[in-house]
Amino acid sequence: MSYQEKYDEIYNHTLNKECKADIVIIIQHFCFETGALGNQTIISRNPQDQKLREYYNFFNVVENDPELMSGYSQDDLNRSQFAFKYLKRAICERYRNLTYSKSNPKVLMNRKYLNRISRRHKETGHIASFNHFLNAFR
Repeated sequence: MSYQEKYDEIYNHTLNKECKADIVIIIQHFCFETGALGNQTIISRNPQDQKLREYYNFFNVVENDPELMSGYSQDDLNRSQFAFKYLKRAICERYRNLTYSKSNPKVLMNRKYLNRISRRHKETGHIASFNHFLNAFR
């Protein structure tokens, strides 16, 4: 389903339901890592890591909307797997003493990091669905 189709499905399901709290619909259109790649400052413009350079040359997340990224067929990775590996390598290259994993996303969990993603959306329109996620907490 597209983002809008999924949103409409949930919206229509909750439309006539009683709830004392406001309902905010958040569609995780792509994996969390796809949105996290929206922080342009973590991506080296001249990657030294060979695999990161391959990823960057295949899909430049600095210039292009990470939500438009496809899978990486050279390594038989679907979109989610590719985003995860891309992000992990980018963080490792930029911050040698930090790591990222799904069970320990602490490196991404700070206001400065998330503000950079939000600013990118405002400036470029990129990562629109991730911006909906961020706005739900404001």
